Amino acid sequence: MSGRYGVTTWAAGRLLAVELEQMTRRELTVLTPTPGRLARVVALDVFGRLAPRLAVRILYDSTDDSSPAGFVDLVGGAALETSVPLPYLVVVRDRTVVYLPRRDPDHRAADRLTRIDDPVIAQAFCAAADVLWAATVERTHIGSVRRSPRLDGEHHNVVRALGEGLTDERAAARLHMSPRTLARRVAAVMVELDATSRFQAGVRAAHRGWV
Repeated sequence: MSGRYGVTTWAAGRLLAVELEQMTRRELTVLTPTPGRLARVVALDVFGRLAPRLAVRILYDSTDDSSPAGFVDLVGGAALETSVPLPYLVVVRDRTVVYLPRRDPDHRAADRLTRIDDPVIAQAFCAAADVLWAATVERTHIGSVRRSPRLDGEHHNVVRALGEGLTDERAAARLHMSPRTLARRVAAVMVELDATSRFQAGVRAAHRGWV
């Protein structure tokens, strides 16, 4: 069912997974009460496939013993646990499109979403997520400013930018270097960590306490 102002209601699941994989160009932001809530609307391996080439951030406020398979691999890299309660699932694609849960009286058992194509709403959610992500990074060991004796200052900053889920463009601008220089330093960090992807490098750096 489609409406005005770019609002569409549709079933989640495979349709959402395909849309996220094929249409996301730069970044994906997710706020979810639990990993299981997110897994009910889209397979978690989608985020593992997207993380090496996009800025993927997943914030969740609790876990349990039944966390779905595939989520552990995201923790410490693309996914962070926040201390702030998150009552609803929200997915934002490229700061322009928002996916929100919809209570459907005709399909009570189904997880249906409302897609809103509105940059104003999307950027409002992302602005809040930016603040929450930064606060969570600072609160956990993943974003602490501890330095490893094996990393110089510039490479430490590169690893931290990866841990924050920045795109190459935003990371290069923050670090005041060209994208080519950033790519060289990221490659050096990946070699040091024996990582085959940036996502894997971020996870391994976090496990070693490098960031």
